Amino acid sequence: MRIFFYLLLSLVFLLPAKNYGQEVSDPDATFLKARDLAFSNKYIEARKLAYQILQSAPKYYDAQILIGRTFSWENQFDSARHHFREVIQQNPYGVDAYLALADAEIWNNNCRNAQVLCDSALLKIPNNYDLLIKKAKACLCAEDVSCAKASIDSLLKVYPLDLEIQNLINQTRRGTFKNRVIVEHTFDFFRKPYIRRWHVTSFQYQRDGNWGTAIAKVNVGQLIPSSGKLFDPGAVQYELDAYPLLGKGYYAYLNYGFSDGELFPRHRAGLELFKAFPKGTEVSLGGRYLYFNQFADVWIFTGSVSQYTGNWWFSARPYFSKLNGNWFQSYFLFARNYFTQYNYLGGMLGYGISPDNQPNSLGLYEIYNLKSYQARLDFQYRLSNHFLFRSLTGVAYEQYKSDNYRLRLTIQLYLAYMF
Repeated sequence: MRIFFYLLLSLVFLLPAKNYGQEVSDPDATFLKARDLAFSNKYIEARKLAYQILQSAPKYYDAQILIGRTFSWENQFDSARHHFREVIQQNPYGVDAYLALADAEIWNNNCRNAQVLCDSALLKIPNNYDLLIKKAKACLCAEDVSCAKASIDSLLKVYPLDLEIQNLINQTRRGTFKNRVIVEHTFDFFRKPYIRRWHVTSFQYQRDGNWGTAIAKVNVGQLIPSSGKLFDPGAVQYELDAYPLLGKGYYAYLNYGFSDGELFPRHRAGLELFKAFPKGTEVSLGGRYLYFNQFADVWIFTGSVSQYTGNWWFSARPYFSKLNGNWFQSYFLFARNYFTQYNYLGGMLGYGISPDNQPNSLGLYEIYNLKSYQARLDFQYRLSNHFLFRSLTGVAYEQYKSDNYRLRLTIQLYLAYMF
């Protein structure tokens, strides 16, 4: 009897541990069900099915990645990392676990960790499209524009027409927030042949989406003459800008504005087509139209050639304007050095009149045939996570009549709340 008892006890210890989870006969079907539950925000139920899959099929990595994803979506990042790293350890050449772990790091504001992770994964899986895209996003999260552009350039060599890459290119210019509420004020001043103070306050809302960017503006202008009377006369201009992404490396600039006052053109419109090429090159071609009255309207043809190289951006833009049967020319050179995704210091040198510069709207048709030499300094700085500040200071040495020149000062302040 004692021998029988010892035999029975030995069998209990030798038998495999009991599987308390439900056996899964079809892991693929169960995984699809678990994924649907996860996408419906039923994370606990999704994890329960995923654990059952792993009991039956321990190397079903998609199930373990799904478990980690649900923890990430609940901001339980330590638990998420545990599952992703287990998959990476067991399957070091699988891309999905690296991507999921990078997402978790980005969502937890550990952008540099995500960047390093992508670099490590790319050593094992070189030139992988998804990893390069994720690295670019991690670099943007870390506000490392140079790093992001390096990944984008690598992608453009293989996928020059990819829309996702074009979206990333635009993110390097406009940032990662989708919305901006903006207040902008421009002051333009000269003393000859009379004192003129020209104020424009602009209230704007900007929305960025996968399709592109739209900006709605209300511009309030006040001209303060030598008498110094404030806000008299005044005018309001309503304006809409759009930058739609067209695919295959193309995007456009569209503009329309109207005003019933005397300080702005009654109608203004703009159309320009941009084309991005590999290695950071971009070209454009388009035009502007300004209608003041039946005796004065201006047709403007313009284009640009731009180059991104490292943290630098360079651009050249001419304008060819037709007024009352006569043609006038102006030329501008721009440069910016980006310290982070948002912070930069830039400058401009120009000859002639820029119709894209708001202070030139007043009396534009009177000064097109006069000489103007311009210099400008731009500065943009991110004050906090949500606030962005920009300033512009420009000086022009311009002709106001034959053999007579004046100095013209322009100051612009910009404050945006990003969310």
